[in-house]
Order: sequence, then structure tokens, then C-alpha cells
Amino acid sequence: RIEGGHTITIEDIPDGIRDGEGKKSYSLRSALESYEKTLIMDALRKNGWNITRASHMLGITRRGLQKKMKRLGIRGANNGSH
Repeated sequence: RIEGGHTITIEDIPDGIRDGEGKKSYSLRSALESYEKTLIMDALRKNGWNITRASHMLGITRRGLQKKMKRLGIRGANNGSH
């Protein structure tokens, strides 16, 4: 389980990992970043791209979410690059 009581299921794992593609080039770090980005994008969409509400849903601070978004290259809904 991850923070907030969510359970990771097979559907949460990126297709490339689940299907066994790219085993040699797919590190744990990149897999975790991919999953983290998926969770953040989902929370942002579910909350109409409201960062405060999305951060509450994820159980992190607003500033923490902003830092993660910057690190993962996620821009706001109006900035065009998700």
C-alpha cells in the first residue's frame, strides 16, 4: 500500500514493465517516476487541475506537489505540456 491507503494493482504498472518490454533499460527509478507521474496526473485531472485539492488527495503538501510536477515535467492544464 502507498500513502493514503491506495493499493497498487497490475493495471497501475506501465505497459512496458507489465508486458516485459525493455527489461534491460527500465530501472526501478524510472519505473517509480513513471508511476508517480501517473498518480499525479490522475489526481490533477480528478480535481480539475486544482493543485491544492490534488495535493490533499495525494496526501502531500501543495509545495511538495509543485516540486514533483516540476521534476516530472508536468505543467498546469493551461500550459499545454502534461
